[in-house]
Amino acid sequence: MGWNHKHDPDGLHEGFAVAVVNRDGLFRELCYPDAEARNDIVVAQAGCDCGWRSPRVPVAASRFRPFVLLLSDADEQRIVQLWERHVEAELG
Repeated sequence: MGWNHKHDPDGLHEGFAVAVVNRDGLFRELCYPDAEARNDIVVAQAGCDCGWRSPRVPVAASRFRPFVLLLSDADEQRIVQLWERHVEAELG
């Protein structure tokens, strides 16, 4: 379960943190059930069920388990703020 916004009663914009890794110069989201668990995530972004993604931001070394990105409280707060700005821009 991700983040819900008070101005989105229909739940069209559920947000979540996305782990990003650099593979051979290409950035790739770790968001699949068969993605490997990692303890070295240093880039993340906010994602939304509508398909939107925020710009990538550096984060303190974080852990990824399939479908879960474990961020520090400060990093999670920054990621949530990026998503909240997206929802507010979409819904007014």
